[in-house]
Amino acid sequence: MRLRVFLLASLLALMLSAPAVAQEDSSGKGPVLEKATVRVTPSPDGAEVMERVAVAGAAEGGRIEHVLARFGTAEVEDLAIRAGGRELAVERDRGESLDKVFVSVPEGSGGTFDYEVSYRYAGATGRVPLVTPTVLTPDDSSSVNVEVVVPEGRYLLDSFPVVEPGGNGTASASMTSFPSFVSYELSATPTGLFTSTNAYTALALVIIVGGVLGLLLYDRRTGRGEVANA
Repeated sequence: MRLRVFLLASLLALMLSAPAVAQEDSSGKGPVLEKATVRVTPSPDGAEVMERVAVAGAAEGGRIEHVLARFGTAEVEDLAIRAGGRELAVERDRGESLDKVFVSVPEGSGGTFDYEVSYRYAGATGRVPLVTPTVLTPDDSSSVNVEVVVPEGRYLLDSFPVVEPGGNGTASASMTSFPSFVSYELSATPTGLFTSTNAYTALALVIIVGGVLGLLLYDRRTGRGEVANA
């Protein structure tokens, strides 16, 4: 069951973590994600999300498009986007599996549009969709930092993006692109040895070692055969 969930999450990440459509202006260039911080705070009935985003090259008076995945019937509540201490108008087009969220770039942004996205996700599945900007993303640096705040008395077992499991505090991971969701598994007991992440790592090592040993054995047998024929 966990393997199916992992494969489904990986497929969805490949489909949505990269911008669906790069926003371009008449010159062929478009706004670029400069940096971002995503902070997810789990709660018993969902999660609180705070995104801090900086987009370079955003045209004043233009719009930044975002995508928001829909998981079942769970809803995003109290969605608000702020810049410069004031709340911005948000246009949201709802779809069956994907919503589009548009934010207008205010005057005086100075070439870099810094804004905050906050909302509450009312889903207790351990998987939280993110408001993902569909802008160009640099591929040569880790510009997105994802943080999961582990509640007191709980332990982080597994997550996407993969972060180091730990106890109370904040676990984080750096990425080169903005993910479309964050998933996590919390437990009341510390991390054990046999977690799904460790299992996948061990499986990969077994495959690699098995392949190397197989090649060595094949070469050894081939060498003996050549000597016998000689």
